[in-house]
Amino acid sequence: MKYIPISILLVILSFNLYSKENQMTIKKMEDIVNSMANSVKINNNVIEFIYRNVNMTLIFDINADRMRVISPIMKKNKANPIQIEHAMTANFHDTLDVRYALSNNVIWSAFIHPLSDLSESLLVSAIDQVAISHLTFGNTYSSGKLVYGGKKKAKKESAY
Repeated sequence: MKYIPISILLVILSFNLYSKENQMTIKKMEDIVNSMANSVKINNNVIEFIYRNVNMTLIFDINADRMRVISPIMKKNKANPIQIEHAMTANFHDTLDVRYALSNNVIWSAFIHPLSDLSESLLVSAIDQVAISHLTFGNTYSSGKLVYGGKKKAKKESAY
């Protein structure tokens, strides 16, 4: 019976060691972006790059334990109300880990996540989903992955 608490302690310690070994680092993020993208520019906590012909930015803040991959799609005043409505519906059904967002009068494709929980595979997926969401705005409004049911099919319209 006295071995049970020791066993639990060993499991907790081994999990903690495993987590630290697999924790995302700045170097890992830079390496992943460099392996996937073109025209990579690194400036402190900002990595700008082109992936699938889409301008993208990865921003991270170690102190806030947050990171984001973002891509500007278009100025809000260039979008029509139907496009905005379809983007909001897609946030619920079609974009999985990314969201369409609005900031400074620009519509963005954005992935926002805790840095401490970020895995290599999730970062690769996030970059891909942000690019696909950018490219499909005004059409299918999708991140290119799974689609959840329950919505009417968005009519195709030009993003411009």
